[in-house]
Amino acid sequence: MLLTIFKKTLARGRISLLAFAGGMGLFEFITVVTYPAIGGTRNVQAVFEALGPDMQRLLKLAPNLQIGFGPLTYLAFGYFHPVFLGLGSAFIVARASDAIAGDIERGTLLFLLARPLKRRTLLFAKALEAALSLSLVVAGAGLGTGFGLLLTDLRQPVAFWPFVVIGLNALALFLALGGVALVLSALSNSAARVAGWATGFALMAFVADFLTGLPIIGIVGILSPFRYYDPQAIVASGGALPWASLALLSGTGLLGLGVASYLFERRDIAA
Repeated sequence: MLLTIFKKTLARGRISLLAFAGGMGLFEFITVVTYPAIGGTRNVQAVFEALGPDMQRLLKLAPNLQIGFGPLTYLAFGYFHPVFLGLGSAFIVARASDAIAGDIERGTLLFLLARPLKRRTLLFAKALEAALSLSLVVAGAGLGTGFGLLLTDLRQPVAFWPFVVIGLNALALFLALGGVALVLSALSNSAARVAGWATGFALMAFVADFLTGLPIIGIVGILSPFRYYDPQAIVASGGALPWASLALLSGTGLLGLGVASYLFERRDIAA
């Protein structure tokens, strides 16, 4: 039953999966191929330096601007760009919001549960599909970067490994956001309402991470998933795996799945 639900959920969402993965790949590909066109390292660094310290901190660029700027730094910025973060967050929020609340809203959940099917099996199948589909979406971004590096002369060698690590960190970040959305989906009858609340949470978490320098809000910023996602730090370390961040973000996603399963099994669903 788990495999059947997984396949049907994947088949229903295959168009959006291809669209998001293609969009991710296209954006990162464009990020690579446009680097020489905008003047290379000197011009790009001048633009980022002109943003000021606050904006540099928001974009997590300040350390690399101080120790040396190059193509690797610029390409890593593409993984902290609002387009990348927005596409990844939107995909997992949509999948997680639809996991329970969507089936309730469409009236299909009662038909599914009329079969000898445990609620947690249904939830785990949908969560598995969301996680694997999200992996393909993030992999699309990596493929876009890889193809761009193959086709573009950046005047100096650029290692691909740091982008693999950045992709893993981004995947863990989006899974953490998906865990929150799953909890909300287990409590609601409207996928649109869940998507709204989950999107609001993601935006507030992003802002909280930006405001960590302030005395009071800095404490709240520690709770933001975005606090543990830093492409520039990965680049600066030569692609070292951020084990603590990966464990914390992945654990948050798994915790959300567990809480959602607990709530889903104990809620009443009206016909």
